[in-house]
Amino acid sequence: MKLLELQLENFRSIKELTIRFDGKNTDIYGANGTGKTTIANAICWLLLDRAATDEKDFDPKTTGAHDVHHTGKLIIDNDGEIVTLSKDYYEVWTKKKGSPTAEFSGHTTDYSINGVPAKKKEYTALVEAICGVELEKVKMLMIHGYFTEDLPTETRRRILFDVCGDVAEEEIMKRSELEDLNEYLMIPGTKGQQYSTEEYKKIVVEQRRKINKDLEILPARIDEVTRGIPENVPDVQGLKKEIKALEGKKAELEREKQDLQSDGGNEALIRQKIAECKTDYANRQAEYIQAGQAANEEINQKIESVQQEHLTISRRLQEAEQDVRKFEYAISRMKETRERLLQEYAEVQSMQWDPHQETCPTCKQPLPATQIDDMRKEFNLNQSMRKEEINKRGQACSQDQIAELEREKNQVIDTVSMLKEQEKLLVEQLQELKGQRVIRPAFDDTNEAKEMQQTITRFQRQLQAGTNATNDAVRLQDIQIEEVTQQIQEANARFSVIEAAKEGKKRIKELQDEQKEKAAMLEHLEYGIHLCEEYTRIKARMITDKINSRFRTVHFQLFEDQVNGGLKEICDPTVQNAAGEWVRYKSVNTANKVNAELEIIDVLNEFYGTDLPVIMDRAESVSRPIAIKEQLIRLIVSEKDIQIRVEN
Repeated sequence: MKLLELQLENFRSIKELTIRFDGKNTDIYGANGTGKTTIANAICWLLLDRAATDEKDFDPKTTGAHDVHHTGKLIIDNDGEIVTLSKDYYEVWTKKKGSPTAEFSGHTTDYSINGVPAKKKEYTALVEAICGVELEKVKMLMIHGYFTEDLPTETRRRILFDVCGDVAEEEIMKRSELEDLNEYLMIPGTKGQQYSTEEYKKIVVEQRRKINKDLEILPARIDEVTRGIPENVPDVQGLKKEIKALEGKKAELEREKQDLQSDGGNEALIRQKIAECKTDYANRQAEYIQAGQAANEEINQKIESVQQEHLTISRRLQEAEQDVRKFEYAISRMKETRERLLQEYAEVQSMQWDPHQETCPTCKQPLPATQIDDMRKEFNLNQSMRKEEINKRGQACSQDQIAELEREKNQVIDTVSMLKEQEKLLVEQLQELKGQRVIRPAFDDTNEAKEMQQTITRFQRQLQAGTNATNDAVRLQDIQIEEVTQQIQEANARFSVIEAAKEGKKRIKELQDEQKEKAAMLEHLEYGIHLCEEYTRIKARMITDKINSRFRTVHFQLFEDQVNGGLKEICDPTVQNAAGEWVRYKSVNTANKVNAELEIIDVLNEFYGTDLPVIMDRAESVSRPIAIKEQLIRLIVSEKDIQIRVEN
């Protein structure tokens, strides 16, 4: 498709203008405000019904003009067939019944093809057929800079993927860095079925979240069980021997009681008084102990608060130490990969040309010099390409990358040291608070207790002063039996302390085993996530290389590393500077930008099989644009040209 001629009348600021392109590259000169951009807008309006500048609700109407026809005509060479496209935009005035004057009711556009009136649908269908592609893509293929400046990132990426295709998964999985990935992607319970890396990553990220949550809770649960274990737990065997001795003593006392027992008097009343006094003593003793606990309530609350803070610091310390182990693991893997790549590079570097290849294996005669030269060039090229490919892979494990991880690890180590110091201070504070508890004398040493003991002793003496000596002896035996029975009960009660301590230690062991198991599971999941991310990075590099192979002077950056280790999908073109470095499109000089945009349009036209003219506004910014197959129309600012000047 070639533009032959453009005719405008009353089109924005242009009263009347005819430009002959004659199907050739055309330079249009003019000072600012002479209508160069209006020419670009007119071409797009005639073809696409919208402006090149993306002006919203664009129309060709001249500001302040009324009841005037605003027309444009574009003559096109469509592969040898001459086609004339015309539009006429004007106001509509309607005279209502009974009104002496017509009223403005809007605007309308008349379409014509080769001078024959046509409907908009017919007009649009013909334009699309001439362009050879959907109208949505025409602007991208015609307007210089539209692809890089105006299209959304996702749209640019989709177009580039359409042009260059995707990368086969089998090719990616051949990389040595991913040799463990297949095992991770296997779907449990199946034979050979695998998750995609994205599916697997979603699964393990959720699993990691749950495990991290469990690992946050487990230290508190362990601490809770530890606090519940009694102090000074008795020895089991010693306690059994003590109970056995007490039971033997009780049996002996009961035999002695049977021997001494006779028809003595009734001392039930005195015994009842003694029992009541002992009950009162026990109740008052409990009240005294409770009052002592209340006196320490405030300090106990402070101790509990410090203990909770200590638990939080301990949990953070554990997490920081775990982060240090993660960094050490990542650094180790990166160093191993770097060492492997250095070895691989050295092996490629050491490859030497084999002179025996210069001799024909059949006739043993030297091969022609040109053939030997070609073989040597191919050998050198292959060696160079392999080294370049190793260098690319090495970027992900460079000394800078390792140094950055070391720096981050050292930051976490500093955090560990800080948390340990905080933990030490909290332990000291806890000991100080415990020393502030109020220590009251034992209830037995109080005056109240001594008075109650005297009352009990008085009743006991009355009991002992009975007239029947035998009954006195029996009563003494009962007292001794009661004391031994109480001792047996207290000893049996201490068994529950032993059992509680045993169960507590068992539970702590279970929780610690669970903690180790989950930590190992977390490490396994982290490595799986690392492999998936490595897969994504390798795929990103391969896709980027494949797309960039279609371009000579432009390379696209399709992915960007994120702080959290992931990849962000972008679509930023890069251009080589004078030093041969690839820099962002927005950072290079204007000439490089212009030529990069021309090459992109040229490649896209080739892919879509189109040959649309390219309109370049502000073309004065580059003196020598690169050659492209398409007809190039340049709009150039020239202060000396106060009227439009055209050169073919």
